[in-house]
Amino acid sequence: MVVKNVVNEVMNGCFPIHNKEASTRILALLAFNEIGVEQGISTLKHLNKTSACTRIFAEEGYFSFGKLHSFIELSENDDWTPVDHFTKEIEDEFDQLFIPVASFSLVSELVHFFDSRPLARIIQRSLLKGIKVTMVEDIVNPYSQSIRERDWDKGTSFLKNELFNQIKKLQGFGVTLIHSDQVKSYFQRQTAGRRALLTEEEVIKANRNHQIEIFLSSGTLITPLARDTARNLGIRLTLR
Repeated sequence: MVVKNVVNEVMNGCFPIHNKEASTRILALLAFNEIGVEQGISTLKHLNKTSACTRIFAEEGYFSFGKLHSFIELSENDDWTPVDHFTKEIEDEFDQLFIPVASFSLVSELVHFFDSRPLARIIQRSLLKGIKVTMVEDIVNPYSQSIRERDWDKGTSFLKNELFNQIKKLQGFGVTLIHSDQVKSYFQRQTAGRRALLTEEEVIKANRNHQIEIFLSSGTLITPLARDTARNLGIRLTLR
């Protein structure tokens, strides 16, 4: 119940239901993997420097090993939720999907249309709806530097070609593949020219949801009425 309430509060603050132009809303999905986790998570901090509002949904492994605090610090984002708590309301409110940490198994499930895994179902539905999906390829491209550094490139040519063909199929499905060092410039281009807007309506909505603080992305425009209403209701407006 506590987790559900927190999820709803953050969703209402970051993903305004009635103002779909408020900001670029990015849903970040993290597959659990043995390699590349820190590298992938660290790319999330670049999204904080854009006008985007980012929510992070991760597989259970991220919450089971006592490292969640370090992941939050690495991503510079404390909005982490188990993917099992993903809801239809959240799905309807994001503009694009970002996968900073993928895995060979996730790619295989997507390519073969398996949908028993929550992460795969969310991505598949997004592609079917025409939602933009972007994936960091470092640890799912068998020819990448990240794979070579971990000595995971010693398999047969046939194996590596099969794995590479899988991510090429993903591109055919509409998934954009980028390298981790391209994330910053990529999302700066994606969000350029879009500025978030906080209105009186959203402040009132936050008050109804018992929020005492609204987090704003850099460059957010605040209407005078929204600022006055927040002051009168005792709601803090915090830049992050």
